[in-house]
Amino acid sequence: MKRKWLAGVLAGMFLVTGCNNPEEPEVQAQSNNQHPSAERVTYGLLGPGPINYGSIRRSQTFDQMGELNTTGSSYRSAHNYHEDLGDHQSLMRRVVANESPFNPGSVMIAGHHAWVTVHVPKGLNDSEKQSELDKLKRTFLLEVPRYQVHINES
Repeated sequence: MKRKWLAGVLAGMFLVTGCNNPEEPEVQAQSNNQHPSAERVTYGLLGPGPINYGSIRRSQTFDQMGELNTTGSSYRSAHNYHEDLGDHQSLMRRVVANESPFNPGSVMIAGHHAWVTVHVPKGLNDSEKQSELDKLKRTFLLEVPRYQVHINES
């Protein structure tokens, strides 16, 4: 029984002390004698509660401004231009207006699906209309690959 206890204590001491020499270069960054302040320790132990309310209000924020993500839709900065759904809708209308004989109608986007309404001119017969719709679907695959485009005729 004593041997088991002795083996357990020795194994525990081995795990606690570790296997590294703390003076080697790979761990010198960890032993650079920078101790956290008392406010940071109490905040870490007690969290944001009534005890730490005053120190939370006075404390500095430690964040990297370049990596701060505050705008949603996975944008890194609010200062740059970002496409939104309105830009995608106008792109789809432009594709219909410029790449086909059809007139663009409404565009609805839900998730990765987009429903595009096209107005068919009266002069097209069924075979021409179908070939133009196929060309338009291929154009949508190239122009807006993120959406599965459904074309509705009116």
